[in-house]
Amino acid sequence: MLEAAMVLPQQLSAIFKHKQRSYKMVLILALTEEGLASSTSLNVITDRFRQHFIDRENNGLPVDNPPTYMGDSWKSLTVGQLRTVIQNPAYAMQTIVEMNPTNNSISFTTEVIAELRQYTLQEIDSYYTSEDPPLQDSKKFSNHGYFQQVMDSYVQAKKESIKQHPIDQLVRKTIPHELEKLDFIQAPLTVEGSVGKGNWATVPWVAIMDTRITSSTQKGIYLVYLFSEDMQSLYLSFEQGVTEIMQQKGKKKAYQLFEETTDQIRTLLPLEGTRKDKDFFLTTSPLGEAYHTRQAQ
Repeated sequence: MLEAAMVLPQQLSAIFKHKQRSYKMVLILALTEEGLASSTSLNVITDRFRQHFIDRENNGLPVDNPPTYMGDSWKSLTVGQLRTVIQNPAYAMQTIVEMNPTNNSISFTTEVIAELRQYTLQEIDSYYTSEDPPLQDSKKFSNHGYFQQVMDSYVQAKKESIKQHPIDQLVRKTIPHELEKLDFIQAPLTVEGSVGKGNWATVPWVAIMDTRITSSTQKGIYLVYLFSEDMQSLYLSFEQGVTEIMQQKGKKKAYQLFEETTDQIRTLLPLEGTRKDKDFFLTTSPLGEAYHTRQAQ
């Protein structure tokens, strides 16, 4: 006899659409643990969240590691680090999950707890038993889920404080650390991401730099992922740092040098199959003109 597929309430129907890791599913399991109230101490949830991974390790089951920059053992993570890990999945589910730092609690809509827990158990079983689960292996890493999370959340994030924001952590720490694990990104290549310093950037970015050429996006040539201001597009582009040369040469002379360098790059590098025009949108601000001028690919 076939069982009917579980249908979630509308606000939850796409909750597992982007599964880069199991963190979101584990957080839901922690929140829906039998006997928990709709609003629960964040300390209790972080303990349950950590214990899930420890239990899987102890039983020899597949398990996602903590973010690379925090270490490779869930047992060694501090409460503060665990809260940072939980921030991203909590933010991704902000329509149904709310973290309240004032009273140190995290809340969940009670009417969907039973349905969601059963659905999550099915999903996490599917995640770990799939032929190619997206565990944190450099050969299996896909940047799509991380970049999609930025694009889905950035416009709303800009209305909030940038300090210790999950999206800031995702772009500055998580994405660069995961990219640096890829086999083809080794020294002298380095990865850096930014959503702005103090204030949200109009165009957030993740740059891959060759330190023999530059270690700063303010000068030299580098490869960079650029998010459009409206978060509808993501571009991978060769760019030129503008800050230093404009300070030295002035805008008119600097723009002339940008154009000359762009022509040289397009002549020297095999860029078949890539766009070499200025027909792309980043922002309506003057920053957009600068990006178009210095873009080589």
